[in-house]
Amino acid sequence: MTKAIDLCQAMNQGLSSLRLSPEARQQVRSRAYGRARNRPKRLVFVLAVCLMLALLATATALTVQRSQNAQAVALARQELSRKYGLSAPTLGVFDAQLTRRGGVSTVVFQSQAFSAVLTGTYTVQVSQETVLASWSYDAVSPSVYASSALSAPVWGAKQLERALAEPEAAMPYQLAAMARSAASPNSAPASPPPDVARILRQEPGASYWNGEILRPALPGADDLSQGAAFSLACQALAVEFHLDEAVLRDARLLDASFSSRSSGGTLWGFSLYLVDQGVACDYGVMLDGKTGEILMTNVITGANE
Repeated sequence: MTKAIDLCQAMNQGLSSLRLSPEARQQVRSRAYGRARNRPKRLVFVLAVCLMLALLATATALTVQRSQNAQAVALARQELSRKYGLSAPTLGVFDAQLTRRGGVSTVVFQSQAFSAVLTGTYTVQVSQETVLASWSYDAVSPSVYASSALSAPVWGAKQLERALAEPEAAMPYQLAAMARSAASPNSAPASPPPDVARILRQEPGASYWNGEILRPALPGADDLSQGAAFSLACQALAVEFHLDEAVLRDARLLDASFSSRSSGGTLWGFSLYLVDQGVACDYGVMLDGKTGEILMTNVITGANE
């Protein structure tokens, strides 16, 4: 319990000068429900007191700003929710891969929890003018997957919700789909370049993320405090994944890390575990250590069962 007390004290100190406008507080309150892959096995931290400090504090509000890539992925997820009815838990079964060409970002969502034979692939193109989403099974009649029947040859939002709620019932259909496909449903993560792998072996505390090496560090005078950074992370998750206060109050902080970046600058990273709509979810946020700009948000479900 010592670490939990220390964390809340750190949040308290970091948020002592933080003020959220009534509009910012109401935005979080009014939102209705919407990479570590293993369930938490180490000490976890309850966020209730810390979150309330962030929401109820009264000076200039910290505003969530996203990088161009993070904004494109967030818009893509929102469009999949609108067009195909995917919720935060069902979005969590997909990995998002972004490529950019000219002024258009293409975000491809492929399942890492269930067979792609069942889930298909979602593709979203994001430009300044439009956000266009498509599904590899768009040509299939919606009547095929309109129910929540796991026996359906195509899994839409309702099948994904049921598969997450009833993993044992979903397993026979998952195995049958895998047997129909020569490809593995889970693609291996990209390995770091040889020179980076050598550095990681020599520096056990270092890690590799988004094409650069991260090294453990301590926040400097120009960096955000842990409390301020965590407040921004919670706001970003609340807005993007439609999480309300009740859900966030029950969340557990798995990890809070501060790193220096090989490309220059610093980075805050947070990993949270919570149960949303009965589904275990792992959420992650990476943000610039100085500006607070959101660089990545993610949710993982299914594979952490």
